[in-house]
Amino acid sequence: MRDYVIITDSSCDLPAELANEWELTVVPLSVQMDGKTYYNYLDGREISFKAFLDALKAGKLATSAGCSIGQFEEQMEPFLQQEKDILYIGFSSELSATYNSGRLAAESMRMKYPQAQIETVDTKCATLAQGLLLYLAVQQKRQGKSLEEVRDFVEANKAKAYHWILIDDLFHLKRGGRLSGTSAALGSVLNVKPVITINREGKAVGINKFRGRKAALRGGVQYAQEHIAQPAEQQVVFICHGDCEEDAQYVMEQIREKMGVTHFIVNLVGPVIGNHTGPKMLGIFFMGGKERE
Repeated sequence: MRDYVIITDSSCDLPAELANEWELTVVPLSVQMDGKTYYNYLDGREISFKAFLDALKAGKLATSAGCSIGQFEEQMEPFLQQEKDILYIGFSSELSATYNSGRLAAESMRMKYPQAQIETVDTKCATLAQGLLLYLAVQQKRQGKSLEEVRDFVEANKAKAYHWILIDDLFHLKRGGRLSGTSAALGSVLNVKPVITINREGKAVGINKFRGRKAALRGGVQYAQEHIAQPAEQQVVFICHGDCEEDAQYVMEQIREKMGVTHFIVNLVGPVIGNHTGPKMLGIFFMGGKERE
């Protein structure tokens, strides 16, 4: 069996040290702010995640861009020259052109290296739900599973990766064109906190609204409690936050207390996802007992 590598993109929002430990190759998406492009490397080498979130809080506007075909080819080719195969596990095709770029790069590289196996999986997930699937894929690879077995495992389980994402700033949604100014103003006065998820098709949809942040955080814990795969204490829960570490700690402690979960991975949201969710977002990601709707 030929050796293979797992490639992903930076919308996975994984801590850089874990991506390195898991030997993942991560192709960066990018954000543009003040006329400058910053690549969303997981280690924040071009713009720190906190600095980006602070700029958003200050009212700066940014746009994001997916990975190009050329970026993927550049990352894939050295492995193919070493006679290694490739499995690309990527960001939902419904939210970005990134996955399609990876798929087209795979097609191009297959023509150039016909002896190589290059497979792609559209996770239909985003941020740390994508990171969770990568974590599970790496565990499978470390158990000696083949590229096809890992690909099939991710395909079979991707619809069980749940997203619960709290949006704090309704005006941020308005700036992104996802909410009217009137709705944003009214929602802010009423202290409304919307929650979105990524559905089975890989699209972002609203699932709930809460009056007040604390009520929303409790709602997130309850959502996890209702949907997490059993036995819950054997699950890994991933938490992503927009520079609100105390809230992330609160959610983690509540999940530990109520569900017996002991393994958590917590990280700041990256600039690409953070540009859409805004500062003080909080995301809870876990494997569910059944496929999401």
